[in-house]
Amino acid sequence: MISLDKIVLNYIKNYHHEYMMIDEHKKYSKEQIVNKILHYQEELNKIWKNSKNRGIAILLERDVDYICLIFATWISNGFYLPLSHDTPKKNIKSQLEAAKINFIAEKRNKKIKLRCLNNKKKNKLIEKNYKNISYIIFTSGSTGNKKGVCISNTGFVSYLYSIKKKFKSKKEPKSLVISGELTFDITIADLAFALVFGSQIIITNKSQNLISLLSMIEENKAESIYLVPSAIDKLLEFSKKIKINNLNSIKQINLGGEIFSVNLLSKIKKFFRGAKIYNFYGPTEFTVNVFCHEINLKKKYKEIPIGKPLAGISTLIKNGELYLHGKQKMLGYVNNDDQSEKINNKVYYPTGDMVEKKKNNEFFFRGRIKDYIKLDGYRINLTSIENILHKHLLVPVKISTYNNKILLFVEEKNNNKKKLDLKIQKVFYSYLEKYERPSYVIYKNKFPILESGKVDLKKLILLSKIKK
Repeated sequence: MISLDKIVLNYIKNYHHEYMMIDEHKKYSKEQIVNKILHYQEELNKIWKNSKNRGIAILLERDVDYICLIFATWISNGFYLPLSHDTPKKNIKSQLEAAKINFIAEKRNKKIKLRCLNNKKKNKLIEKNYKNISYIIFTSGSTGNKKGVCISNTGFVSYLYSIKKKFKSKKEPKSLVISGELTFDITIADLAFALVFGSQIIITNKSQNLISLLSMIEENKAESIYLVPSAIDKLLEFSKKIKINNLNSIKQINLGGEIFSVNLLSKIKKFFRGAKIYNFYGPTEFTVNVFCHEINLKKKYKEIPIGKPLAGISTLIKNGELYLHGKQKMLGYVNNDDQSEKINNKVYYPTGDMVEKKKNNEFFFRGRIKDYIKLDGYRINLTSIENILHKHLLVPVKISTYNNKILLFVEEKNNNKKKLDLKIQKVFYSYLEKYERPSYVIYKNKFPILESGKVDLKKLILLSKIKK
């Protein structure tokens, strides 16, 4: 199996389209991109030298430099931690400390600099596996603390091979659009497709910015997009409002991260006529995706499966819960214990997802058994958000979801709404990720209580008369 650095180098060497990458600023030729990657590779090798922690945290704007630095990191046999300016500073600090990364890429005085963090502490997982780490992504865990998922080069390369095998007889898209969060593995999925297919990479100026996404697709005739179902639903609704009837250039649509409904499938088929549609499933802990189902455009679905396992993935269903085994399994968490189990002499990762396997070997998602949810493709722990808000507001609060939105209910009896509003906003921007911040704040004199003594959330939502 070819190494990750050689896969990236082969992608660059064999690329043959006019422009290699495109962002909101300009279009970049192969020569311009290669020069950027080689520059970052040289800078990385200078700072790392013979270090066993060949890690770089990336805190840059969404543009080609972010992607070039990722590729340079892989070519230099290092790993990266993706960060975002939308993330609260306290969260960034805790992630850097947990991952024990010594360097960060930031823009200073309009120039990208690799700054030393003077972090002398060591992480056993990183020290042990320093030659075999691809990236670290922090994702919400069932305890509320974000877990740093450490993915190996072996795992990522195995995923690349499984995608190549799955799509070997398909027409390769010449270009793809990255519109997801760079700190989430939906971007890893995009980069994987680019490396496998030799595709042009187009990056939107903001995550989930529909105007930027539409303009990038139309201007550059993009052929492939990867979105969560709720994002493509919003894209279709927005397109209807501004009277765009179709996006003819799109040949491939990849979906994942949420339940894909039959109703949404009908809307996609009408808008993207003839485009191939794929439904993916996979936890961050198992390197992006482990299942894939190609939609039969002529079939009438009652429900959409998450598909069959990709090459190299072994599955086991225990009490309805999906367990996974294979090379794509993470190395572990940088700040938590790995909950994997040894079953029949194989190490399995318990996903916390309930699935059903039908006679045709297709798997169907049936729900979660852990206490976090998926919303707009983001894994969110409502209990954690509630605890943070309660701790800093010092008043009773309840968090719930309704119509794909997070709701914050606040019990307030002393008519201090203005003061609380200021406190709430401060907590939102100091402690919560952008995608964790509630869309609505609803004040109540008193929460309705069930006989058990717990807050009656259903009644609370009903009494609030929230508009859909």
